[in-house]
Formats: sequence, C-alpha cells, structure tokens
Amino acid sequence: MKLDKIYQGKTEVDGEVYSVEEVEDAPNPFTANLDVGLARTTTGARVFGAMKVSFIYFFIEIILIINYIFWKTLQLISYICNWILIVILTLI
Repeated sequence: MKLDKIYQGKTEVDGEVYSVEEVEDAPNPFTANLDVGLARTTTGARVFGAMKVSFIYFFIEIILIINYIFWKTLQLISYICNWILIVILTLI
C-alpha cells in the first residue's frame, strides 16, 4: 500500500497528540486504537501487585512455621507420654 510515502507521520517527539490528516485521492491513513481494558497502565499497579504477592507469601511462611512448631511440640509431648507409659508399665 506504500502509505509511508503518502503519510510521513510525526518526526519529533514532544508529547502532543498527533493525528494524520487524510489526503484526497489516496488510501486512508492507518490508525490504531490501543485498548488496555480495565488494567492499570502505571508502574504503581505492578509494584502494588508485587507487594501483595510478597505479603501473602510472608504470611504463608509464618503459617508454615507455626504449623511446624505446633507439630514438633505435639511430637515432643507424644514422645514424653510414651516414656511415661513405659516407665509406669515397667513398674507395675
């Protein structure tokens, strides 16, 4: 279609909105509308998402540690009770 020879486009970046004017007796210029939907396009959203994930993993680690301590305590209590039963049964 060789639109690059008909429509030059923006040559310098200055942050202003740029729209190509149509030329008579030529194909329409190519336009693209970018849609990100409902997603946030800032870096802050990504940082916040990373912080949420790290916060969740932090609490999962705490829960696993508490669970480990709980089960080790139960194992110790069970071990002590078994020894007490063995001593009592040997004395009878």
